[in-house]
Amino acid sequence: MIAAPRIAICLAALSMIATGGCAKKLQTYPVKGKVTFKDGSPLSKGLVEFEPVDGADKMNASGEIRADGTFVLGTLEPDDGAVAGRHRAIIVVQPDVGTGPEDVTGTRREIINPKYRRYDTSGLEFTVESKPNEFQIEVEP
Repeated sequence: MIAAPRIAICLAALSMIATGGCAKKLQTYPVKGKVTFKDGSPLSKGLVEFEPVDGADKMNASGEIRADGTFVLGTLEPDDGAVAGRHRAIIVVQPDVGTGPEDVTGTRREIINPKYRRYDTSGLEFTVESKPNEFQIEVEP
């Protein structure tokens, strides 16, 4: 008679263990784009990052900017996209170290306006939909 409750407890424990690894997979959608200056020339380095504004899945997506200005976002894996919904975006680029006399002083030249480094100042917002998404991002030097 005591064995029945033990079996029930063991079965319940096994059930919890078995379902613990079956969490809902985060659904992402392809996102790619290009970052350019107003004259159409590409931003040739840096990182684009999207931050979800609403929704339960608050995972950021990011992608490296290639030499031609293109990028592909990834959330859980490289190039797997971003979650659906509204996103704020930032662009992070390391400043260039000068190539002239300013090298001695360590002066660094910003490639793009520093406002793009912060979500609250970048002014960049995009909506990712449940389809392939392509965004053109224009930045100021």
